[in-house]
Amino acid sequence: MPLQDDHKRRLTRLFIIANRLEQDEPVTRDALAVACGCSRRTIARDLDFLKEAGVELAYDARRHTYALEAPLPFQSVQFSLAEVMALAVAQEALLSQKGLPFEASLRAAFGRVTARVPPRLREALTETQNIFSFGARLRRDYTGSPSEPLTQATRRCETVEMHYHTLSRDEWTLRRVDPYALVERNGYLNLVGYCHRRHEVREFALDRIRAPRTTGETFALPAGFCLEEYMSGSVATLRGAMTSIIVRFESALAPYARRRQWEFRHDFEELNDGSVLLRGVVSGTEGIRAELLSWGAGIEVLEPQSLRETMRLTGAAIAANHESSTEKTAPPRKTRSGSHPTPRSKPESAKTLKNA
Repeated sequence: MPLQDDHKRRLTRLFIIANRLEQDEPVTRDALAVACGCSRRTIARDLDFLKEAGVELAYDARRHTYALEAPLPFQSVQFSLAEVMALAVAQEALLSQKGLPFEASLRAAFGRVTARVPPRLREALTETQNIFSFGARLRRDYTGSPSEPLTQATRRCETVEMHYHTLSRDEWTLRRVDPYALVERNGYLNLVGYCHRRHEVREFALDRIRAPRTTGETFALPAGFCLEEYMSGSVATLRGAMTSIIVRFESALAPYARRRQWEFRHDFEELNDGSVLLRGVVSGTEGIRAELLSWGAGIEVLEPQSLRETMRLTGAAIAANHESSTEKTAPPRKTRSGSHPTPRSKPESAKTLKNA
């Protein structure tokens, strides 16, 4: 499905309109158009849609303003015990993530929901939170990241200027970017957008973006651009040339490999000895290399040959690092008379170190 199609755009606008109406201050159609980044005619259609959905709106013809005549219909939703428990699980899953953007807003939202729950169900909510435990998935702290202004710029299709830190060169550069989407992959949050400096669509680590500001310029998404297709095949956040891979998982690991939700298109072939072959197409091999190393010695890369050789060299380097560990020296032993024995000769590695 294309990114930010009409349905997604309408849902975003309705969310903004609902928030403005809930502020208990009359709002004009022009103000809503500015907030939503669209025309007054589009806002008129959205307001008609809300009326058809049962939202009671009052229109002041003299001031040309809109206001709520009654609380929004979904404010009086009744929850069942199962639904309350499901909300508790969702809350635990979300708020267990350390460094989550919009964390304060999420806590406030869940707090408002639980405040409307009867005391008995509220107890069930607390009990459910104590039953379920989710490990933190986010691998970096995003609480200080500029997620809100980037979200607004993405929604309005506005070009931004931002300072970006490149780790490989340890330098900050000023980038002009057309923000397409904020994505999560393997515990990392990235901004996907067109970089005017590199003249291509790239990913920017959210925690390495500073001081984004809108330029006043707008952009249109490229015809046919699809976020799902762009991210297809990428493992973690690394991307590259589309490459076919074949990996054998030994029989002990085969059940776990089949249960793993791989990020790329793939299929499995079962072998007579209980092992399985994973066949797939990945975007670049750096991400899949790091993933396969975490499986230990129970896997074998069959194709491509370049990845197989990289795995061999990496394994050899790891083995060499562990072979060169310093030997532990045992404390000197005493003889029966209490005197120390004659010192033994030093190992060759010690002699070499001394001479160096």
